Amino acid sequence: MSISHLKSIHQEELQRRYSTLFEYASRLGGQRASTNKNFTHPWLTEGVLGPAGHTHEVLEAFHGFNERAEGKTIQLADIFNATPTEQLGTCRPRVVVTRGIAGIGKTACTNWLIHSWVSGSSLTQFDFIFPLPFRELSLLPAGHLYNLTSLLHSYYPYLDCFEQILTSPSRCLFIFDGLDECQFSLDFTSCPEHCSFSEPALPVCLVVNLIRGHLLPCASVWITSRPAALACLPVHCIDRMTEIQGFLDWQKKEFFCRRLGSCGMDIVAQLKKQRTLYNMCYIPAFCWLVAIILERSPVMIEEKCMPQNLTEVYTKFFMLAVVYQHHRGHGSQRSVEDANEVLRSNSATIQNLSRLAYDGLIVQKLVFSRQDLKEYNLERLQLYQGLISEFVAEDNGPFCRKAHSFVHLTVQEYFAALFVLISCSVPNKSSLFSLQIECFGSGCPQALFIAFKKACQEAIKSSSGHLDLFLRFLCGLALECNQRLLQGLLGKVKEKHDVTPQMVKYIHKILETDLSPDRCLNLLYCLKELRDNSLVQKIKDLLATGSLSSCSLSSAEYSALAFVLETSDDNLDVFKLNPYISVPDGLRRLSPVAKLYRRLDFYYDHPFCDNPCTLIICTPSGRDFCLEEMDSGWVEKILQIGKFLNNVEEQKGRLHRCVIYRNPEAFVKVLFNANSNNLRVFQLPSNLIRYIHLDDSVWEKLWTALKSPNCKVKTLSLKNCKLQPRHFKEIGKLLTNSPINELDLNFNYGGDLGVKQLMEGLNSATCSVSKLRIAGNDLSDECCKDLLTFLTSKQSRVHLCLNDNRNIATGLPFLFSGLSHPNCQLKELHLQICGITAKCCEELAANLHSNRSLTKLFLQRNYLEDRGVEQLCSALQQPYSVLHTLQLEGCRLTSRCCGPLAAVLETSRSLSKLSLGWNELGDDGMKVLCRGLQAPGCVLQTLELESCELTAGCCKNLAQVLSSNLSLTTLILTDNDLEDKGVALLSLGLRQPSCALQTLVLQENRLKGACCKDLRQALTSSSSLITLDLSMNLLTDQSVTELQGLAKHCLSLCTIELRLNKFSCQGKRKLKSLECGLKASINL
Repeated sequence: MSISHLKSIHQEELQRRYSTLFEYASRLGGQRASTNKNFTHPWLTEGVLGPAGHTHEVLEAFHGFNERAEGKTIQLADIFNATPTEQLGTCRPRVVVTRGIAGIGKTACTNWLIHSWVSGSSLTQFDFIFPLPFRELSLLPAGHLYNLTSLLHSYYPYLDCFEQILTSPSRCLFIFDGLDECQFSLDFTSCPEHCSFSEPALPVCLVVNLIRGHLLPCASVWITSRPAALACLPVHCIDRMTEIQGFLDWQKKEFFCRRLGSCGMDIVAQLKKQRTLYNMCYIPAFCWLVAIILERSPVMIEEKCMPQNLTEVYTKFFMLAVVYQHHRGHGSQRSVEDANEVLRSNSATIQNLSRLAYDGLIVQKLVFSRQDLKEYNLERLQLYQGLISEFVAEDNGPFCRKAHSFVHLTVQEYFAALFVLISCSVPNKSSLFSLQIECFGSGCPQALFIAFKKACQEAIKSSSGHLDLFLRFLCGLALECNQRLLQGLLGKVKEKHDVTPQMVKYIHKILETDLSPDRCLNLLYCLKELRDNSLVQKIKDLLATGSLSSCSLSSAEYSALAFVLETSDDNLDVFKLNPYISVPDGLRRLSPVAKLYRRLDFYYDHPFCDNPCTLIICTPSGRDFCLEEMDSGWVEKILQIGKFLNNVEEQKGRLHRCVIYRNPEAFVKVLFNANSNNLRVFQLPSNLIRYIHLDDSVWEKLWTALKSPNCKVKTLSLKNCKLQPRHFKEIGKLLTNSPINELDLNFNYGGDLGVKQLMEGLNSATCSVSKLRIAGNDLSDECCKDLLTFLTSKQSRVHLCLNDNRNIATGLPFLFSGLSHPNCQLKELHLQICGITAKCCEELAANLHSNRSLTKLFLQRNYLEDRGVEQLCSALQQPYSVLHTLQLEGCRLTSRCCGPLAAVLETSRSLSKLSLGWNELGDDGMKVLCRGLQAPGCVLQTLELESCELTAGCCKNLAQVLSSNLSLTTLILTDNDLEDKGVALLSLGLRQPSCALQTLVLQENRLKGACCKDLRQALTSSSSLITLDLSMNLLTDQSVTELQGLAKHCLSLCTIELRLNKFSCQGKRKLKSLECGLKASINL
């Protein structure tokens, strides 16, 4: 049987298995959703940005979600594709790991990608995909040996020729979903090497060797897992780490609109009014839970009926699940209003289920065996199958043992809190043995408050916060409104026994004690569940009146301030600490909020910040930490930071980058003393010279500190610091034995002599510098001989910036000769404003013919003219050229250069970005360029054409490019004369389904509004455009209606830029009013 026939059979079976998504709705009487139509892509990033494994993953991810908005986005379909950099070495990742918290969509993503492979739209480089979920591998008989072929045959018995598949050149992908559900240990240290797919071994040995690459080295592996389980995977075995971050705001809208149709946007608008609930919707499983409630009870979509807190959401979900499962089992139609009767008749089972949840939560157990269920008398699966998901899949071969878990971690936490409520409310019921409260099971009116106090004490002791949500649910269940929903379980609610005022008072009291800031913040969320808003409202009033900085806040009020700041929609770029600090403990209480910001600013010696180490605790890893206007009195205080960092192991490396503006001597003392060795980026800002004069004594201290063996600075930035040749000499000396790999000396007074002295260190065999920037140093042709040694060194030199050295041009041909040297590894060369002429281009092109490393070339604002570009193009047309970025703005080009450039576009397999702005190309030149853009082999992704004297005359050709070029994603046409007529022609291409454009910039094109209708009509059917920029045109209020339609109906648009147009205040208000219910943001 041929490989192609085997592949066809396999795809047919996978199509059957993965054509629908597993949704919990299918266990609540619903139908399984189509994978193709109902899957909503979550935000996927490359690298690890989320919570560490030792924290409560749901809460930590929730608190830090906005912080991670700067992550490098990667498309799910591209996780096994090489990035442009990797493609240079023809390298694709072999082992990819995707991590994500519970309910974030890991299994849904694997299902969608398998379905996409079957349909031929993704992962086309693989001939076979074999999903092997860890939860099913864990059910294999203990001690039983398998070879790889027999293991695969157990899962895919319809394929009888595994030896043929595994010995053929076919590429295989193994998908191991759910490492956190694995019941055996992946021991990479003691597991023996196993290279034969025909020799038997334990399943764990086969898995480990597939990951290592010893078994089937050409096969790829995809592993998904919750964060805490990844510690067993050696870092060197992972080629790419990705993380599912959940839903961004526009993805939440997409989910609800797909699930609930026309009601989706109304639901999103209502959820935004309950900020905590809306933020929790970053978890797809939580979105599903909310959708189930609203889908089954449409009346709740009305604002007055929407759930008001987290506990109410879960309570209504619980009731719906029980009612619909009862209807399914007994055949009688019941409404949500009949839920209490169902709860009453099934109270014993629900109590046992809640006790299972509680006991598991206390010992942090999330997976339960059939024996566990039996011990809790949970043998009737029908009632709770909407609440507990069976891990076993359909048609999974010979394995029959089953394991169970709650559908989401938060559901288990809710049931644990429900167990406490039942135990406190119903006489002679289960007692909480682990809490050792005597009155449980007695129906004592104070039992719930006593249990709450004990649970609160246990929760605030937890360093990981694993009881935080449990405590929130317990507070919410104490409310009379939620207890009335559960009367079938609890009996009649007695108003006189309401203990919530006592609980509120107790939380206020405990907030004034010395607690962890994160636990304090959770107590504020508990107050929100109890509907006590007094602390938060006081802080909001102080912020509204601007009187916060003049008030002395209590510790509890500081925690409330942290809560207000965390739940606000403020920009998270800079957090200015000073206005919020009025007591010594204030900064510590604000630390959970500080972790969300990209930069922290502290402006002066504040009398209440007695412990500056608190500032470091607040500083997130990899963020900027700025101490501005420091006086000498701070020097001794800040010296504590170095000792603190050295003594506290978990803070190592936290102080990643520090910028000091006014006291560099203190900077040197603090950050390079013998006790502090964590700084990686040392930067003196470019505007430093305005404030201070750095004498030689300060520089001497700096050089000494940088030479210290304790110093681990990797990036040294001394831009615009008036450095003289003598300073360059000292820098050269320290480079001979330093970890510095990036050196920025832009805009100093080094000159040729400074470069010569610097090269003495750079040429050392022990020098680590790979990136050198010496722009604006008044260099001449004499320095090029010295710079040549930088290019031809055996060390890896990947980046050289010589911008704004106007007298260097005559020496550049000598420098260019280094590009053809076999040692040259340069990837980026910056030569803006260097007086380069066509004659220089001849030398540059000659050496590029044999260069295999240069990927980015920046030649803006030189004198290349058309002849120079023609010479460059002769090198770029070579099949071995790897250049993917070419910037030629302002190089005195005309339409004559467009022919050679078009030829490059037709033949180059690497050029992905071309910038031709501020050249006189005109319509004739653009038409010629379009021929290359329409070529089948064109791979260009970004084309920048600012101020190129283009008119509507070339727009028909551009429209043809948009409709046929499948790679072009960014088109910038700023400052041309397209006018409305030209945009109308462009719209003909935008409306085509084949158009792949994602960013279109039409600034300064004298657009008056007629084009808005064309854009609306075109983009309503477009599924690709993400950013549309119409800034600096002549749009008026007459365009508002069309722009509103554009924003509403173009589902892919995320940003519409309309700055500096002619809108009235009323028109701007109309446009901004749309944002509340839209995916797109409108910037005016």
